Amino acid sequence: MNKQEIKQKWEKALALTKTYTPDKFKFYGMNEKVSISSAEASEGTVVKGEIIVEQCKAREYMDVICATDMPTRLKLDPKTKAFSELDTFEDGDGRWSIRYYLVASPSMMVSDRDFLYCEREFQEGNKLTLLTTSIDGSYTCDKASGVRGTNIFTLYELVELENGDLRVTFMGQANPNGWIPTAVANQVVYERPLVVSAAAKILNKNIKSVQ
Repeated sequence: MNKQEIKQKWEKALALTKTYTPDKFKFYGMNEKVSISSAEASEGTVVKGEIIVEQCKAREYMDVICATDMPTRLKLDPKTKAFSELDTFEDGDGRWSIRYYLVASPSMMVSDRDFLYCEREFQEGNKLTLLTTSIDGSYTCDKASGVRGTNIFTLYELVELENGDLRVTFMGQANPNGWIPTAVANQVVYERPLVVSAAAKILNKNIKSVQ
């Protein structure tokens, strides 16, 4: 993919996220004060997590989510085995980041997975949004040592509330590719939204459930 193709792939992913309206989701449960829900789709379960972070700015929270250093990445996801920013470019839409991520398998029966994706953030009113999506075939990475997974989309929406709190919404859909037992796949899917509470902990912020 060239830069234009990468942007087109990202725009397609953004359009896809807009089709998953609140009425598509069914409540799954609460974990670490994160309200988790899911929507079924042919390419895999779409999972959503929502939380309130007390007295937090969108920018400081986003800086944690976008961090590239391993200590932070390990706090966000302890299964991270490798993480790097391969390239960046800027245009009229903003800053684009190309990233590589290798994650350990939760089971000895399953291979590690790696992902090659782009991300860009943008502001709409009081909402700061980050969207990432896979761009396989665009870059090579000599650290590749897992089955290449597909990040169909990962979305973070951060809304600053009038009382100074931050409402955080995570939504993601991924295809791990290759064989994974259903129980293991479900474990991975429903753990993903917990990143929103992990980011708050890094900032030493209190969290509470959405009402």
